[in-house]
Amino acid sequence: RAYVEARTTMDRGRALLETAEYESAIRALTIAANKTPKHLHGGYKKRIGELSALIAESWARLGDVAKA
Repeated sequence: RAYVEARTTMDRGRALLETAEYESAIRALTIAANKTPKHLHGGYKKRIGELSALIAESWARLGDVAKA
């Protein structure tokens, strides 16, 4: 269940990023990173890497390169 919630939140964060709602995207993607279970069948590092890249992209689009 935690995986499904994390994936849904990640998808919502991506959608917010595409609609230029960067601050909301950062919040959603951060929640998704926190909800992603560590026992994700070996895909934990990959998923966290994806989320980190999306969060960095959101910060960069906001103009805060230091946080990106």
